[in-house]
Amino acid sequence: EEPAFIILLIFGAVCGYFASEMEPFSFGKEYMLIGEMAGTGAIPLLGGFLLITMISMLLAGFYGATDIPREIENGNIMIILGKPVLRTEYLLGKYFGVIFIALLFNLVSSTTLIIAHLLKSGELFPAGILFRQFLVMLVIFPFAALNIMFSCFLSDLSAMILAAIYTILSFAAGT
Repeated sequence: EEPAFIILLIFGAVCGYFASEMEPFSFGKEYMLIGEMAGTGAIPLLGGFLLITMISMLLAGFYGATDIPREIENGNIMIILGKPVLRTEYLLGKYFGVIFIALLFNLVSSTTLIIAHLLKSGELFPAGILFRQFLVMLVIFPFAALNIMFSCFLSDLSAMILAAIYTILSFAAGT
């Protein structure tokens, strides 16, 4: 029914195909050396999966930050909350909708990336590398929650900017 959603999935598949042969992102040679010395083996983050995750976060950011302020401006939120719908149900519905769209985009793009890599090189990624790439995808959950929280109190652009700044600072503090 929704042509924009189908176009989004096609864009995700094309993005996954073209990102299938990107070089690994290894945080420099020191990171790989420390992993090898520790005996754990350094598992690099593949550039294609990082690109797909960043595009998924942008998608979640745009949708999460613009949906609630648009409904406030149009007055549709008064109609929705006038029904026997709790505010928490409304916000959880928005949150899970944003998560679903971002994860579906990520899943389609990642599956296309894996299949394209298999077709181009004739080999699959090792299971440890795939597991690490999909762990990176978990960053979408707190980012979408922050984005929706900020969009309840601020305009759409300021919610996107604040959520992006908070996410960047949390990554910087975690490394």
